[in-house]
Amino acid sequence: MAADLRVIAVRVPSPLRAPCPVTLVVTIENAGSDPASPAPFAVAIEAGGVSNEQPFRADFVTVVEDVEVQHLGPGSRAEIAVRVSIPCSSATLVRIRADVDVFHQIANNAHSAPPYVLSAPVTYTSWLVTTMRIGLEDSSGIVTFDPVALCPDKTLVAEVTVTNRGCVASPASTLDVTLEDPGTGPVPVVLQHRKVPLPPLTGSSLQVLRFRTPPAAAIGSGVLTVRAVVTPLSASPLQCDATTLSAIVTRPIGVGAPPRVSLAVGGAGSIVPGEVPSLDWSIQNDCADIGAASVRILFGGAATSIFSGSRTIGLRSTVGAQVAAPDVSIPAAIEIAFWIVGVKTLTLEIQGSGLNPGPYRATVALVVRPEPVGAAWWTFGAAPGSPLTTGVAPPFWKMSYRYRGSFTNFGTASMSLTSLDALEHPTDVTGTGSDRSLSPSPQVTGISATAGARIAAAWVTMQDWQWLALPFYVEVGPQSRTFNYTARFSVVDAFGNAYGPFAAGSLAIIVGVSVNKVASRDAALAFMSMGFVLVAGAAVVQIVGGYPIGTIIAIVLLAIAWTFFIIATFFGVDAMDPPVPEFGRRRHGEALTEWRVPAELETSRYPGLRAFGMLLFRMHRALSAVREARGRAWAAFIEGDDREHAAQRRTAHDGLRTLRRIVDALESAAAEGQSEWNEIQHESGLTGRGATAISRDELVASTRRLAERIELDTANYAVFERLFAHLDDERLAQLTAPRDPLDLVGTVALLRIRVDAIAADLAQQEYTR
Repeated sequence: MAADLRVIAVRVPSPLRAPCPVTLVVTIENAGSDPASPAPFAVAIEAGGVSNEQPFRADFVTVVEDVEVQHLGPGSRAEIAVRVSIPCSSATLVRIRADVDVFHQIANNAHSAPPYVLSAPVTYTSWLVTTMRIGLEDSSGIVTFDPVALCPDKTLVAEVTVTNRGCVASPASTLDVTLEDPGTGPVPVVLQHRKVPLPPLTGSSLQVLRFRTPPAAAIGSGVLTVRAVVTPLSASPLQCDATTLSAIVTRPIGVGAPPRVSLAVGGAGSIVPGEVPSLDWSIQNDCADIGAASVRILFGGAATSIFSGSRTIGLRSTVGAQVAAPDVSIPAAIEIAFWIVGVKTLTLEIQGSGLNPGPYRATVALVVRPEPVGAAWWTFGAAPGSPLTTGVAPPFWKMSYRYRGSFTNFGTASMSLTSLDALEHPTDVTGTGSDRSLSPSPQVTGISATAGARIAAAWVTMQDWQWLALPFYVEVGPQSRTFNYTARFSVVDAFGNAYGPFAAGSLAIIVGVSVNKVASRDAALAFMSMGFVLVAGAAVVQIVGGYPIGTIIAIVLLAIAWTFFIIATFFGVDAMDPPVPEFGRRRHGEALTEWRVPAELETSRYPGLRAFGMLLFRMHRALSAVREARGRAWAAFIEGDDREHAAQRRTAHDGLRTLRRIVDALESAAAEGQSEWNEIQHESGLTGRGATAISRDELVASTRRLAERIELDTANYAVFERLFAHLDDERLAQLTAPRDPLDLVGTVALLRIRVDAIAADLAQQEYTR
């Protein structure tokens, strides 16, 4: 079984007036066998006009919240009030249709009965509604409506609107407006009174009335009431609601305080140089007659305006605004004074045109704070040779390298660098004794950067620490060092505010000796050691071998040693010189003459060794020629001398071909000379005594005697003297220490590697490839 809610009756007031709000009482009953499942449900009334001329439909709903009614039992009844308002039309009868649980909210409601329907006559009536707002008017005609209080002895404006919300025209009526002092008794005291006749209304009528408020002393209660009442001249038809015929506004009345002016800096109350402040100004006026006013915000002793505008300031009003750029602007004449760091004073000045014009002023402190310039405003670029610098060669010893950085202006005003350098510190040195201060190239101080812009800087430098010791090319320093760079900068903004100095960033650059230079050092040291082995061997042979055999062997060994020293010097220069060509004529050893064996020794039985030595000397000359041609080709390339460039490039490559042919010839001479050297070691007793058994003094004396014997010229002997000057027994022992037997073929292989390196260099450089 189920509940069955239905409407069994609707009680309609008589007469049913339109458009007045009325209450219809709907009686509902549960005709089912079970109580209704409790839930909020709706009772609805649909009203429609019984007329073909102006049909209408209006729906009204009441939601039943009473739980007992919701749980209506079998056979039980309840009355539900539904508030309706019949629209205006020409229909004389209204068809009313009432239904219950229209949204099917009762779960067990059977809904077996149709809606309840009835018809009722309708009476149409007028309905006057009075509304009013009041305001205070100053001498310039400015009206402030709905003031929080009234001012004595001022013009009060009452705007009264009478509107007919009914369905028929209202009868003629009278509007009565009075100013009253509520006083302390039951009946207010009428101070002023105005009466305005109103014609019959179908719409609205606006009436504006002006009164002079009484002096403060005349208001005993301190409160003034404005009352507007409409009185119809005929009582038929009736009003829907008589209370809407009147409107009352009550406000306190008093002189109030003098105008209160305020000025505030927006945000945190401070700005940075170049930033235009946001300013909040306001004036709270009670009863001063200010009228139309000019509003200015001034700066400095000269009262320079940074904002100007105009506003009307009525009685009992508060006027103000927040102003910012572009309305607030700083004239060029005061930019420096305004934005220099410090505390400034701004003045708000309001000058009216009314009976109490002012001026009215207020001041505020404006703080110009420095920009937060710091280390984060500087950024170094990637270190040369790092994975982030693809295509940039790693920095090498004695080779210039470039690193970059930039200052970013994160501020508001333009800024320029007043100083900038990079502090270089080698990380393998304790302390600051080796630090260098490096200036960028080109210099960037004085360059200005607008807000958000950057100033880029670059440094070009090179490293030249001692890693080899002359004249023996012994490694005394590291092959690689790390240099750390810190930028130091100071800036000034466009208004003269200085910042810094700051230390920013950290850039680590690893500088190493190039592989080619290390290889040249290895070659120089190898040839130098072999040369000393040969010189020591020549000395030993001369001492123990006698004449002529010993002397012949000594001369041959000395010749080869001499050329070894020259070759060692060439590669040593490569290992220690910067990797740039030589523009001028700088022949290494150009004063030296080719070794001339004395005539009585021309029939030497050691042709391979003699040829090996002479080819080494020729190789030295060819190496020097290639080096000189390379440098002159670069000079011609830079100067755009195509003819000279082509000639020198050709000379360099011709010299390279000569070097290759010499190396080929050296291989043959080395093969023959190796057996001769082995024979010399055996016959002279070197294999027994060994070259290392000779002292430095014996070496020098023996070499000098040998040089005199063959009449060696001074320039050639200078090669030995330069080396002997830095030689002691310990160094001699290191250079002639026991090692594998002298391998001439292996020496040629080393020379071939260096020649291939020269060829690769010529092929790589734009001016020689």
